[in-house]
Amino acid sequence: MFLLSSVLAFAQDKDEAKYYYVGKIGDETSIYQLSVQMEILVEGSDIRGSFYYEQGGNKGGAVRSLLGQINSNESTINLVVRGEGGNLKARGPLSNKEGDINAKFTPINGGLGTTINGTYLDKVTSEKLPIKLTKVANYDFSIIKQGKYSEAKWSYPLLISDNEVLQKVSVKLRDRMKPQIEEYQKDAKEGFMTDVITSTWLFTYDYSIEYYSEELISFTGQVYSYTGGAHGNTYFVSSNYSIKDGDSKLLKLSDLFKEKTDYVSVISDLIIKDLKKQKAGWVVNGEITSLKEDEIGPFALSPRGIQFAFAPYAVGPYSDGAFFVTINYVQLKGIINPKGTLSQFMGQNNSNPQNSGK
Repeated sequence: MFLLSSVLAFAQDKDEAKYYYVGKIGDETSIYQLSVQMEILVEGSDIRGSFYYEQGGNKGGAVRSLLGQINSNESTINLVVRGEGGNLKARGPLSNKEGDINAKFTPINGGLGTTINGTYLDKVTSEKLPIKLTKVANYDFSIIKQGKYSEAKWSYPLLISDNEVLQKVSVKLRDRMKPQIEEYQKDAKEGFMTDVITSTWLFTYDYSIEYYSEELISFTGQVYSYTGGAHGNTYFVSSNYSIKDGDSKLLKLSDLFKEKTDYVSVISDLIIKDLKKQKAGWVVNGEITSLKEDEIGPFALSPRGIQFAFAPYAVGPYSDGAFFVTINYVQLKGIINPKGTLSQFMGQNNSNPQNSGK
């Protein structure tokens, strides 16, 4: 049986690297000081990525897009922050520009080191603010090919920490990926043996960090498989780990809410209302009017709210594509466990640093 750990060293594209950083824009002398989280993908001298403020004004938590350049010889990064998007694949015109990041990074062999320090030029206020970021994860990219017609790719974050509990979270994440990867490899092997495979098969499994702190790490993943036919299949996964008392716990939806509350109905109603606005086919036509807990799907946690992902065919025909619903914590205030994981986010959505423009 294929074992993930035996091939992790096989293939990481040396021209591509992905990192996750956390830090702050501004300091005690600035017009505002905000915590930020940033994911960047480096391809040669190009950088693209996503960036968000953990709190701040009516746009606090909204994802920004990043596009820019890296100069490895001078260890510098220049990035444009855009006020829309957040998709790592976005390459459109630099519309809705909010600011510029100009910084130096600590170099390491073949990549970016632990820190990024420099300035953030706020287009709204014209203020030049310090930005200080610390890397908390490197992403591992791997690939394995079977013959000329089958390819499996996967990536996941390797957390950087002196805390052994956090180190083991990466291992747990990898272990959650293994069964699906092994199943695909088994199917591909059987396909070759029975001459079923006559065109390219492809399997990708990519995990990313949605939110990082010393108390909570939220991961989201996208899985895609094409084994012939009109189109491939996509589905989403998530893993949310609470870090407490020297251990990590994989959270269930029920862990987030008070006991003896009908949180499923509350969440279901909010999701259905949002899906109607997004014109999800089977919700609009009345085929789906409510969701059971096992139908609510993968969820991610961050200051932006709880985000639920619905793959194609979940709430509409394939042509509708995927749907994502984010529920603000204010909407769940009455049922959230005040001593639970979500308590750290309560009130952040309404923060409003003076003149921040964020």
